[in-house]
Amino acid sequence: MSGRYTVETVTLDGGSIVSSLMPVAGYNGNVLMFCYGGSFTFSRYKTFPFLEWFTDAGWGAVAFDYYGMGVGLPEEKIKKYTGLFTRVRDAQHVLMYVRKKFNPNRFVVMGHSMGCPVAIHAVAGRSDIDGLILSAPAAYAREVIDRCLTFENWKPFLEGGSWQNSETFGVVKDMTIPCHIIRYRGDTVVNTASGDIPAAYFNRAARKGLQLSTIDGGKGGHKLFGDSPDTFAKQQKVAVMALEWLGEKDWGSDYTEEEAAVQEILLSC
Repeated sequence: MSGRYTVETVTLDGGSIVSSLMPVAGYNGNVLMFCYGGSFTFSRYKTFPFLEWFTDAGWGAVAFDYYGMGVGLPEEKIKKYTGLFTRVRDAQHVLMYVRKKFNPNRFVVMGHSMGCPVAIHAVAGRSDIDGLILSAPAAYAREVIDRCLTFENWKPFLEGGSWQNSETFGVVKDMTIPCHIIRYRGDTVVNTASGDIPAAYFNRAARKGLQLSTIDGGKGGHKLFGDSPDTFAKQQKVAVMALEWLGEKDWGSDYTEEEAAVQEILLSC
């Protein structure tokens, strides 16, 4: 427990471990659920410093570990028994848990890196999600989902420009959920020789309610978490940008337009 928020942790039937961070005072009835990326050694605890920006603004925040994560399961077993499709299933279970437990006024889902496709598939077809935030979104070859491939079997489908046929572009386009894509300048993970993946989300899923913004990725490049010296500053920029997009105008940033190179491109199509 922090002096600013409480933490309640539960394990769902599917194996996901869920931590809910709730402000001690000033809760506005809104909840943001966070899906982290494709690491096999990550933990929900590492997202807490980032999510504190949201709890300080009055939001509840929910972080969770996918099945096998956060419990010390060896990496080889995670690769053998889980895949993107199991992480989507985990996220769907957490969505149902959050809706039932908190029934938030506004329910927003955010993903980072490979957590973005997880978030996209988890919210697809739902009418009770009020916003989707994609931070440095990754993409994947269509077969990864179509064939329910585990992580140990999907590497051949990630070569070259295989991500360009990812079904996530069409899923985002078919949604009516407002969506904010945040791209990191200097990101060498999702800005590949075969194209800029965050920009591809914006261009291929072009519709009303879709926004693309850009910040300086700094020394950490693609990373939002880790031990890079500018991690805190990047987390602050991303959180403030997200809160401003969500209408929390009191959470204005201290970075300049030139530093952040923010592109607010709203489509009217």
